[in-house]
Amino acid sequence: MEAFDVRAKRLMRESELTYQEVGERMGYHRDSARQIVYRFVHGRNPSAAAVAKFAKALGLTVEDVL
Repeated sequence: MEAFDVRAKRLMRESELTYQEVGERMGYHRDSARQIVYRFVHGRNPSAAAVAKFAKALGLTVEDVL
């Protein structure tokens, strides 16, 4: 089983979206979107709410992300 950060990085690559684009789709302000998503993707223990937003931004289900 992939670690969360490894899976999140892979999903980002596969989506062909930038950190900025994903962050804005997650509802973050454009000035901080890229940085927030970068920390999320490279983290280890995201909140359930953040995982749900990330999945939705990529057009996936939470199960796909986990």
